[in-house]
Amino acid sequence: MTPIQCRSARRCNQITCATCAWRHAGQVTRKVLEGWDGPFYATTLTIRDPTLDGFRSFRMEMRNRIAYLRKSPVWRNFGLLLYRTGDGTLRGTAALSGLGAADMWEGLGGRWAMTVRLILPEDLRFEVWRCMRPAVMPPTLTGRGGYQAVRFSVSPQHQRSHGSTTSRSCLPQFDEPMPVVI
Repeated sequence: MTPIQCRSARRCNQITCATCAWRHAGQVTRKVLEGWDGPFYATTLTIRDPTLDGFRSFRMEMRNRIAYLRKSPVWRNFGLLLYRTGDGTLRGTAALSGLGAADMWEGLGGRWAMTVRLILPEDLRFEVWRCMRPAVMPPTLTGRGGYQAVRFSVSPQHQRSHGSTTSRSCLPQFDEPMPVVI
């Protein structure tokens, strides 16, 4: 069986394909730039158990920690995108919006060893690609299936504008009847 030649008309969508990895990095970057507020930081985390099961438990821990931190309004626009690499570290990007790097480290750095580095929005695609290129992906993940098993993502919670709703506005509104002149 010959491998699928990856081109624009037919994509192989394998995480071992450099062309598809670059394309996926572009899709992720567009999504991040549309809905996330900067500044952007390149982030590296080290977790205790670098196995796949350890990564699953890390995802639950991190989601719970961020849910707790989002009780404070400054954490609601925080976004984080991480990929598990072959050496067991997690690399990715973070959008801090109203936070500073010290605030992020204070909220998350006590639980996991982390480093952060400021990046420009123009360098975001390369940074995402650097974290998920085939050379750094875990060797056990081959074939189809995408990045779901090795990716962790928390999107910012954007504030929704709720109009002022009162009990009167929930009731149907009727106009006053017109007076009849005889």
